[in-house]
Amino acid sequence: MTHALALRSGAALVSLVCIAGLLVGCGAPPAKDASKHGAKDPKAAQTTEPSAETDAGGDEDDESDASAAGAEADKKLGFTSIARLPYEEVAIPTDQPGGTLYGRLYDPFQKPESDADASDAAASGDGEEDAGPKVRYPLVILLHPLNGGYKDWGELPALLVSRGYAALTLDLRGHGKSVWRNVSWRQFAASDWAKYPQDALRAARYFDASEDYPQVDSRRVAIIGASIGANAAVLGASGDNARVRAVVTLSAGLDYKGLKTTQAMYAFKNAILMIASQDDPQAFDDTNMLYRLASGHKELLLFRNIGHGTDMLRFYPQLMKPIADWLVRELPPTPQAIPPAPDDGAEEE
Repeated sequence: MTHALALRSGAALVSLVCIAGLLVGCGAPPAKDASKHGAKDPKAAQTTEPSAETDAGGDEDDESDASAAGAEADKKLGFTSIARLPYEEVAIPTDQPGGTLYGRLYDPFQKPESDADASDAAASGDGEEDAGPKVRYPLVILLHPLNGGYKDWGELPALLVSRGYAALTLDLRGHGKSVWRNVSWRQFAASDWAKYPQDALRAARYFDASEDYPQVDSRRVAIIGASIGANAAVLGASGDNARVRAVVTLSAGLDYKGLKTTQAMYAFKNAILMIASQDDPQAFDDTNMLYRLASGHKELLLFRNIGHGTDMLRFYPQLMKPIADWLVRELPPTPQAIPPAPDDGAEEE
């Protein structure tokens, strides 16, 4: 059963939807078990049982089985899964010689291989060349937690693409491929952490100057951050209200590694969605305090026991939908930007 609970904070009315008792104020919570929250191994849906017999056509059969399994996974999700979604690796110069931030860019203009083949065949049939994207997709930048990476976001980037956004999963400075001079985040000084908010804006502004990504609307940006990425999101967004129209925080804090957010909450004037879980008491308390300081349109989701940062998406993947729904309301993509859902292959009678 779904129940609604309204909280009023200052002038803002916030609606909290209680799903399966997970939200604060919604009754007893279930046990924090990944299987009970619907979390699954993303590779499980694409695993096929090996055949006891092999023949000359085995490779083709394996490819066919994998393709069918991928299509089945897409049907269950309702959108093309992250494993089948193409991406471009983006290299963003920094303020340091030889320093480069790397990220994966997913967007509706890049089609899964089967769809791209069909489009190429159609284009070659009429002799017309691809004229490029007809629309531009608002950019959503995703900033992972400490010691994290692009995989932490699970299927969220794919869901955002299905809603008509370009999604950039950035490797934060000192993480993943964004490491130079062999200095990882473990060796960072305070001055290194202080660059995180500017790195978020640097990623958005990179698309302004690049001619390689005409499909990306880098003047209409949202930033989603988790843990220290949440603090970087708030601080970066507060420095460019004209560009960053919306922020989503998962487990924001008052102070992560010197990234203090109190003043930034006053300075950011646009929409913000703040999410925290009660079993993460420091972030839970900090998020409640920061929410009260927010000066723009604000919404708050408080859960009981789904963990910290991107762990919330792993323990409770259904959380992706209210995040995407909120973004569509606050930073709506153009209708032409929204790709069709995967074809389920069913024939109408």
